[in-house]
Amino acid sequence: MIDPDAPSSDKPITGPFIHWILSNFKEINAIDGETICEYMGPGPRAGSGKHRYIYLLYQSIEKVKQEN
Repeated sequence: MIDPDAPSSDKPITGPFIHWILSNFKEINAIDGETICEYMGPGPRAGSGKHRYIYLLYQSIEKVKQEN
């Protein structure tokens, strides 16, 4: 999950901000996935305008390997 409008919709200079990365889950059940980036809920600053929150979903034949 990303916010392409961080820190504000007028000046998205640091976007996209990553709110969550989960890999290797099956079907729609994210419980069995591997967390790469812990979930951080939306929390835009007051006065920062509207923010879009986007979920990117990719299908992979092979298991995604996380590098340290």
